[in-house]
Amino acid sequence: MKMRSALVAALLVVTASASPAAATVTLPPPSITLPTSGSFLYLNSQSGDWIGQGQERLFTPADGKIGGALRGSRFGGAVYLAITGWDVAMSAPDGRPLVVGSYTGASRAAFQAAGSPGLEITGEGRGCNTLTGQFDVTELAFSPLGEITVFDATFEQHCEGLTPALYGRIRIESPAPAPGSTLPPGSKTVPTSGTYLYLIRTNTSVGPYEELYTAADSSFDWSWPYSDNSVFHATVIQGNYVHWWYVDIAAAPGNALAVGHYANAVRVISRTAGTPGLDITGDGRGCNEVSGSFDVDELSIAWDYEMSVFQATFHFYCDNSLTLQHGRIRIEHPTPPPPPPVTLGVTIDAKGKASDSSWYATISGNVSCSRSVPVDLRGSFTQMKPDHTIVQGSMSGTVDCVAPSSSWSMLVAGDNKFGSSSATASVTAYHCDALHCDTASATQTVKLNQGK
Repeated sequence: MKMRSALVAALLVVTASASPAAATVTLPPPSITLPTSGSFLYLNSQSGDWIGQGQERLFTPADGKIGGALRGSRFGGAVYLAITGWDVAMSAPDGRPLVVGSYTGASRAAFQAAGSPGLEITGEGRGCNTLTGQFDVTELAFSPLGEITVFDATFEQHCEGLTPALYGRIRIESPAPAPGSTLPPGSKTVPTSGTYLYLIRTNTSVGPYEELYTAADSSFDWSWPYSDNSVFHATVIQGNYVHWWYVDIAAAPGNALAVGHYANAVRVISRTAGTPGLDITGDGRGCNEVSGSFDVDELSIAWDYEMSVFQATFHFYCDNSLTLQHGRIRIEHPTPPPPPPVTLGVTIDAKGKASDSSWYATISGNVSCSRSVPVDLRGSFTQMKPDHTIVQGSMSGTVDCVAPSSSWSMLVAGDNKFGSSSATASVTAYHCDALHCDTASATQTVKLNQGK
C-alpha cells in the first residue's frame, strides 16, 4: 500500500511489549538453540512445505547481513547471504499501523486482500502464488528518529492452500542513537566543522550504508537565497562525476529559510502553503515522492550578504520505501574581512564652460579617496544672469576614483540658457557598500565662460 505521510513516530520513543490479543502462532519445539537477543531469522519448515523445503534453519549476522524496517502498516526484513537470501514481509490490514498483537487470516502481502493482514516469506528463489497464514508481533520499539530498534515476530505460512506450514521467527535489533543525537549511529565519524555531505541508511538488508563527501575529496557549489529566500540548493561532485548529489532544502513558499525544525516535508516542487520541501538526489537516484522532516541547525549571513555557514540535518522516506534515510549537509564559506570606511573628498573648479545659445554647461573638479572605489556624484547649479534671469540645473554621474584622487567632469542641464556670469555649484560625492555610506560635499562659485 502506497503511503504519503509525515514520518511515523519521528519524534517519539515507542515501546510495546504487551499484546492486545492472545498469541496465535505456536512454534514447533526447535532443535536449534535460538538466540535471546540480537538479529536473526529462524525457519522451521514441515515436510511438504515448498518454501522451507522441510528444513530447520537459523540465520544470524555470522551468516550474512540481516536488517529490517517498518513504516506505518508495513514491515520488511531480509537476510542477505553470499549467493542468495530471504525476505520477510508483514503488514497490518487496511493501512492501519502495525503494532504489537496477533494478526490472523493473512493473505499474500504483495496482493493483500482488503480487511486482512499481509504476510510473505520468500527465499532462495522460492515463493508462493497464494498463501494463508498468521503472525504475532511480540515486541516493537522505535528510536527518537523513527526507526525500529527492536522488532520481534513469529509466523505461520501455508503455500497454495496446502497443509504443510513454514513456521518461523524474525528478530531485528538496531542500535538507537546516543541521547540527544540527531543522526543514527554509523561507522563513519561525522565532522563537526568544515564543508561536507553525510548520508546514512540503517536497517537495510546489507546493514548501515554510509557516504561522506568533504571539501577534501569533492567540489561543493551552492546557491542561497532564491528570489523568496526560501530555498537552499547545493551540488556535490566527487571526481569526474564518480559520485554526484543534489540537495534542496526549502521553507514553505513565501517564507524565508531560517534556523528551526521543519516537519511534514515533501518534494520541493510539490510544496504548498505551509509545507516545506526536501529533495536529496544523486548517483542516478531520486524520489517521485518524499515524506520527511529537517532541521536547519545553523545559518549565518556575512556582512556582504553572502552565506558564511549553513547546516541542515534531514530524515526522509523515498516513495514507498520502508527505509528511513538520514543525512546532514554543512557549508562553511570563508568570509573576507569587511573593508574599512572610505574617506572621501571633493572639490569644484572655479571655472566652467557654457556653449553659446546652449542650455548646457560643463563643470569639473577633483575627488579624493582613501582607497580605490567608484564614487557617485550628485549636484545642483544656480546662475543669476545680468538680466536677473535665474537658470537652475542638476548633474549626476559616477567616477572611478583611483586612490588617492581622480578628476571629474559633468554636464549640467539647465532650465534655460546659461550665460557667461558666475554661478553657484554644489556637489556631493558618496560611496556605499554593505556596511558604510561615506560622503563628502563642496560648494563653489564658478565663472562660466562662453564658447563656441
